Amino acid sequence: MIIKLETRKEWDPHASSFQCLDKPSSHEDTLEDEILLPFPFTNRYVVQRRCYANNRDNPQLFEKIGCVKTTNKAWIILMEPLEEGSYPTKEGLVRAESASVTLIEELSEKPKRVAIKMTSEVNLKGKIPGWLLQLTVSKDQARGMRRFISAYRENFAPKSQEEKR
Repeated sequence: MIIKLETRKEWDPHASSFQCLDKPSSHEDTLEDEILLPFPFTNRYVVQRRCYANNRDNPQLFEKIGCVKTTNKAWIILMEPLEEGSYPTKEGLVRAESASVTLIEELSEKPKRVAIKMTSEVNLKGKIPGWLLQLTVSKDQARGMRRFISAYRENFAPKSQEEKR
């Protein structure tokens, strides 16, 4: 769900036009996206390197990244900004910087639940007062997490016997 660009819009309120610019391996790509921001902000765009793995399909990479061994099914997604100049600029948009680490782990004691740990840092650049940014963006973050959980349940959560019928 997080890896597939076509489902990202289901849960990410800021995703607009994710585009894969490069895919050097089966667990790594370079993405570009326009970040939709509410009024009074102008939209931004980011270019990021993304590395992703799960502990079942690629346990060596999962451990190399520094994840703790677990018997539960787990995914890690690392996203880091690429330096300006590495890809062409988008005319009329400010290039922001965004980095994140997301760890998703199915809980063995509660098979219909997952633990999601996410750390994200975004520098939207430009002249945006901090108080206005917090007022606007913090509401979107909570809404985005609720959408993420709903999309996960819809796409990946184990179905009950009644739902399977």
